[in-house]
Amino acid sequence: MKTIAMVTGASKGLGLALAEQLARECDTLITVARQRHVHSVSDIASHSACQHIHYAADLSDMAQVTALCKKLNPILQTPVQRYLLINNAGTLGPMAQYHGLESSLSAQIAQTFNLNISAVITLTSHFLTLCEQHNNAKVQVINISSGAARNAYPGWGVYCASKAALDRYSEVAQLEAPFAQIVSLAPGVIDTDMQANIRSSNETDFPNLQRFKDLHANQALSSTTETAQKILAYSQRADFGQQTLSDIRLI
Repeated sequence: MKTIAMVTGASKGLGLALAEQLARECDTLITVARQRHVHSVSDIASHSACQHIHYAADLSDMAQVTALCKKLNPILQTPVQRYLLINNAGTLGPMAQYHGLESSLSAQIAQTFNLNISAVITLTSHFLTLCEQHNNAKVQVINISSGAARNAYPGWGVYCASKAALDRYSEVAQLEAPFAQIVSLAPGVIDTDMQANIRSSNETDFPNLQRFKDLHANQALSSTTETAQKILAYSQRADFGQQTLSDIRLI
């Protein structure tokens, strides 16, 4: 199926693994990251007859998100059989309980919501608007969510709230755009820089710290490559999109 795919946060972790696999499978791949180049993806694409287009952008800056949307217009107006957007870029934001989330962190809180939800809403809205004109094409959106969207963790007020907002937005977008398949997908606990950041946090701020240290010590973290393979395989299944809120560990 001739495919145009787009992955945000594509320079490392799960986003990089998704982009590297898509570079082997699709006809045009758009990657977005703060870094100016994603060399491994470009190398794979060049050997796979995949057109790779990379945009350097900080998606916590909404002015850059707006500029990115304009650049996507000519690409997404190209008729193909399948359009896939994976909103992967995200951040934990400040890890602190209520007494730590005061005015000194207000800018960090705003940046977290910009990246985790505001940019997703803007990009997805633009993507759906452009793709709607392509009759009979398969239009898919995967928003990388988290178990933190569906469970409360002390110290993760900002992260939990932003990912819960992502889940609810995905449900609304699916109601509004029945021509598309929109899934907010929890990917499980993956061995990424985000996990390293969690393990370096303060137990006073994040009481569940030991659990994440134990997962790492017991080699219970999923690899980015394995998780990316599962996500992309799921996107090709006949039942993809039937459940907006999903968890890759339960599929």
